[in-house]
Parts: sequence; structure tokens; C-alpha cells
Amino acid sequence: MDDKRAVNREVPHMTLSNKKSCPFIGNSFSECYCNSMSSLKAEDALYYCGKNYMICSIYKEKSLFSEALHDLSRKNKALKK
Repeated sequence: MDDKRAVNREVPHMTLSNKKSCPFIGNSFSECYCNSMSSLKAEDALYYCGKNYMICSIYKEKSLFSEALHDLSRKNKALKK
């Protein structure tokens, strides 16, 4: 993340039990902010893995990929019938 963007950004209060958090937190990808947590990723993890996960580029990419795999799986099941 660009350091200029990180400055002046309000970090929301968030806990892992918050239902308004990224659905990938429990099973994160290697590039996720919450994976291998460090002080360099902490601010981004709080911001993007919390209620702002819908604007996270990692979430967008992975959710589109997951959705495409799910659609492909449904099509394969339909063809087997």
C-alpha cells in the first residue's frame, strides 16, 4: 500500500468476532493483510479486513475467482446429470 494513502486514514475499531469483516479472515490467502501479521501490515489489516473489506483489491480479486470456480462447479454438476 502506498504510504501517502496510509497517512490520515482513520482506522476503525474492529474485532475478529465482528460480523462485518472479511469472510477470508479465517482462511486467508498468502497475500492477505491479515496473513503473517507485522507492524507494517497492521494498519492495512485493520482497515481492509474490517468493515472496508469490500474495497480491498485482494478481496475483490479472490471473491471474483471464488465465484467463477463456484459457477464452473455448478455447470459441471449440471452437465453430469
